[in-house]
Order: sequence, then C-alpha cells, then structure tokens
Amino acid sequence: MFKKSIVTLALTALWAGQAVAGYPADVKKLGTGFLDDSKSYIQFKVQNYNYDHRFQDGKSQIDNETPLYIEYGFSSGYYDDWIGVDVAPMLVTMVDWASDYREGTDRYGLGNTLPDGETYANLGVAYLKTKFKLGDAGTLKAGFGKKRRYTTLFNEKVIRVNESSTHGYDLSYENSGNELFVSYIDGFQNFGQADYITDITDWQGNRIDYMLLTGLNGKVSNINYKFEYAESKNYIRRVLYQADFTSEALNTNFMLRGTNVLGVGEQFTDVGKEITDDGKSGLLHLVTTTQFGNGTTMNIKATKVYDGDVVQDWGHGATMSRPMLQNTMLGNEVPLIEGEEALMLRFAQNFDGLLWKGLSGYAQFWKGWNAKNVTGYHRQEYVLELKQDFGKLHPALDGLSLQYTYMHHDGRGADNGYREGRVNNVYGFLTDDIYRKLTLQYRLVF
Repeated sequence: MFKKSIVTLALTALWAGQAVAGYPADVKKLGTGFLDDSKSYIQFKVQNYNYDHRFQDGKSQIDNETPLYIEYGFSSGYYDDWIGVDVAPMLVTMVDWASDYREGTDRYGLGNTLPDGETYANLGVAYLKTKFKLGDAGTLKAGFGKKRRYTTLFNEKVIRVNESSTHGYDLSYENSGNELFVSYIDGFQNFGQADYITDITDWQGNRIDYMLLTGLNGKVSNINYKFEYAESKNYIRRVLYQADFTSEALNTNFMLRGTNVLGVGEQFTDVGKEITDDGKSGLLHLVTTTQFGNGTTMNIKATKVYDGDVVQDWGHGATMSRPMLQNTMLGNEVPLIEGEEALMLRFAQNFDGLLWKGLSGYAQFWKGWNAKNVTGYHRQEYVLELKQDFGKLHPALDGLSLQYTYMHHDGRGADNGYREGRVNNVYGFLTDDIYRKLTLQYRLVF
C-alpha cells in the first residue's frame, strides 16, 4: 500500500542527502530559511455524504457515508534559499453509526476509506522542492514526489473527504506575474477509493505511461490569460485557452474559455468499443461575473459544444478531468453532448451586512438543450449551498466552518443510434439524481 510513498520518501532523502553532503548545513541558515519561513496546519474534517442515484432504467442506489479526516501539513521554507520539503500525513476513518454500507455489499460506496471501510492512513504529500532566483530574470522552481496538483484541465477535487494526490515531476518559471509550467505525472490516487498512488490506466485497465500537463498563465495589460495543454500517451490530447478582463464601470468581469480535444489514441475506448472517429470535440464558454454593492455576485455562463461529444471516461486520470462522481456538468464542463447549448445562472450572497457575519451562500441553475441525435433530450441541474465561517463571529473560532451543499440533477434521453461504436456520453444521464453534503471543518494554521 505504501510502496510508492516509501519510494518517494527514499528518493527525497537520497536527493537531499546528496545535496547536504556536498553542501554542509549551516544551522543559522536552516533556522532563518528552512524553519522560520515554514508553514504548518492541522485539519479536522467530518463530512456526511448522501448521494441518491436514480438512473433512466428505473434503478436507484443510495450511498450514505460520514468519514472523519485528519491531516497535518508542513511546508518548509527554502534552506539557503534553494531547497525545501512539503509533507502531509493523513488519516481517514468512518463514523460507522452515521454511515451505511452500499446495498448488497459489505463496503462503503463513495471511496473515502480503504475498499473494506477500514481506517486509511497515508502520506497525502511527500514532495521535494527547489527554487533558483535569477535576479531580474525571474524565478525557476522544480520538484518531484507526491503532492496535490491542480490545473483547469486536471481537476482532482472529487466526492470524498480527502483530495487526490499525484506522483510526478514539476518545473516552472515565473517572471513579472507570468508563469510557464510543466508537470509529468506517472501515477495518481485512485479515483474509486482513498487509496495509495497507482498507475494511470484507461477504462479497460490498460496502463498509460504518463500524463503531461503544461501551460502558461499571466496578465498582459488588463487582460488575464491562461493556456494549458494535456496529453496522455496513446490516449487523449486536450487543450484549454482562457482570457478575461474586468470593466470597472460595470463592475463586471468578462471571460472567454474554450476546451478542445485534439485527438484520442488507440487506448481510448467506450465500454470496450473502439472509437470510430477522430474523437475531436470542442467546448466554448462565455462567462460574466458582476459584483453588486450589497454583497451579491451574479455569474452567467453560456456554453456551446461543437464537433463531437466532449469525452469523459468516468474518473480515469488520462481524460485530464475527473470530477464526475457528483455529476455536476455545469461547473466541471463534462460530459456534454455534440451540438448541445447550455446556460448557467448563479447568484452568490455574502450575508455579513444582512443577517450576521460569516454567513454566505449561492444558488445556481443550469439547463442544456439542442443535443444532437438524442431522442427525448432533457437536462437541468440545481445547486444550493450555505456556509458559516465561525471565525467571523469570534476570533477564538478562527478556522472553524460549517457548509451544506445540495444538488439536484435531472437528465433524460436516448441515443438514436448515431453513437453506436463510438464514444457515447448519453449513458451519463441520471434522472432525479440528488447529492447532499454537510461539512464541519476546523483548520488551524501556525
């Protein structure tokens, strides 16, 4: 279970050991850089998940879990301004009296602990990092090991109490507010369970050698920009582009964001069927974010799908996007059907000046239409969320929060035969699918 974590730590120790052997430690530098600039936190989190799946064929399945999550994180400064480490051991156990086994099994369903529901302990982060200041030319950073890597194309915040980790190598260059980065990932935390680092595999369990993530983020004049490229060998290639600017007169940010699948390889299959076309697809968003003076924020997102279906392979890492278990199409952008158009409307409210401090929430509605070659098509989704930050009520409660999320997804439709033998996302429709999550969290930073 701990094989790759142990390998990561061993390599980290070897690298650090060689560095120290060739560069004798200075205790003063260790104090002023490595320790004095370090940050630590301890986090306690209890979440109740209630997930009511209802499928088009009439079958239903209810998962109810309440895991307890504990994590200690340490992020060092840089010894001699060039080398440091990040470590975060974690533990997950199930609150049995508030949890239910999946019907017909002796295990829990949402993947918060080990497959048999036993307490799970591991290193969520074991990472060696370096940086080199290049004067006015910027800063070069590098690192390797196990950590939580997030990009727009690669979102690992799935429905479980602990966020996923990946194993790999990173390099980035920053200068004047612009960043160029590249990450090479050769393993990730299993989607189905809160498990150790595993190989990247396709739907059929075939090993994929790597996942490559690269991108450029920054700002030119008053325009923020983002470009990302992701590739997995013989599997899929995907690109994201994004630009936004803010109109001060309108208190509104305008954003254009697009995603394109450039092609898929021989390992991309849909439940065993080889893809019969080139797999190309595209997705375009126009998003506006308006701030009102009473603490209200309004988001409007218009979406258009073109070329083929926006492919999603139910949680396997090489698709570059793994958010599907709670089935939020609207925020996470997949799966969407060829030709589909959609509109999202979201109102977020800070209640500090209306009710009491620390209370906030949002309501969100999403609806899609015009999906090609789908008979009886209908999809929409509602999301409601409330959050209380108790630290805003009293300083002694800083870091304590309570959050409730409710999602109701309704999707219907059947493929008319057009997608036979090719990637088919229509099977992802769920009817009256309801997801609830209650989170009590305490995070102390020191």
